[in-house]
Amino acid sequence: MNMISRNPNEDFQYSYSDKEFSRIIELVNQWTGIHLSREKKPLTYSRYSKIIRRRQLHGFADYIALVEEGDDEVTREFINSITTNFTSFYREDHHFTFLQNYLLSSTNKRPVKIWSAGCSTGEEPYTIAMTIKEAQRRDRSVDACLLATDLDRDVLARAEAGVYAADRIEGLTKERKTSFFLKGCGNKLGMVRIKPEIRNLIDFAQLNLMDSWSLPHNMDIIFCRNVMIYFNKATQKMLIDKFAKVQSVGSKLVIGHSENIGIENSQYKLIGKTIYERV
Repeated sequence: MNMISRNPNEDFQYSYSDKEFSRIIELVNQWTGIHLSREKKPLTYSRYSKIIRRRQLHGFADYIALVEEGDDEVTREFINSITTNFTSFYREDHHFTFLQNYLLSSTNKRPVKIWSAGCSTGEEPYTIAMTIKEAQRRDRSVDACLLATDLDRDVLARAEAGVYAADRIEGLTKERKTSFFLKGCGNKLGMVRIKPEIRNLIDFAQLNLMDSWSLPHNMDIIFCRNVMIYFNKATQKMLIDKFAKVQSVGSKLVIGHSENIGIENSQYKLIGKTIYERV
C-alpha cells in the first residue's frame, strides 16, 4: 500500500463534514466497489483535497457536485486517486511455482488462458509472462495466452509501457534480470524495460470488475490478488460468482495472502495456499 505524504497545513484548508465524507464513501463504492471504513476519512481528505486545490474549487461540496455530473475525465481522476497500487515482481512467489507446475503438467489441446484481474502497474502479469517463458524453455509444447486488466487507466498505461526503476528488480536472480529486462542508458540510466518477447505475451485492457463484462469462458487460471480486501462481503461474493461463470470445473483461482472466499462458498475448494479450484 502506498504511503500518503501529507502537508500538515492541509487539514485546515477545507472543511470536510461527515455528510460530505458519507457521500464520498457512496461514490467510491458506486464507481469501484471499494468499501471505505469511517477510519478512511483522513485518507480521502488527503487524496481529494489535492484535486480540489488543483481545480481551484471552493471545497468538498463543489468537488462532490462535479463528480456527480459524471464527466468521464472527472470520474477517471476520482477513481484513480483512491485506488491503491502496490505490487512487486514475484510477490507471493509460491503462486508462480504453482503456475509453472500447472503449465508443465497441462494436457490442454489449446493455449492455457490466464487472466490477471487488477494488474496494477504490471508486475504481476509480467511475472506470469516470465513464468510462461521459463516453462517453455523446459517444454516447448507449453502454450498460454494472458489477459491483464485494471480499473485505473493511468497505472494500466504504466503497465503497458513496462518501464521500471532498476531497484524494482534487485531481488531477482541475475539470470532473470538478463533474460527479461533491458537496461536503460543515457537519460534512461537507472531504469529497466521489459523485453518485447515478454511484453508481447500480454493483452492489456481497462476493465472495471464492478461493471457487467463479457470475457471468454474457460479461463483456466484467474489471478485476483489483493483486490478483494477493499470490498465488503457482498461485493466479494458477487465477484466470486462472476469469476465462477467464466471458469469450468478444474480451473484455478489465485487470491492474495490476506484474502479468502468464505467457507460458505460452494463453487471453489481450497487446494493450496490461497489457491482455489473450481468445482
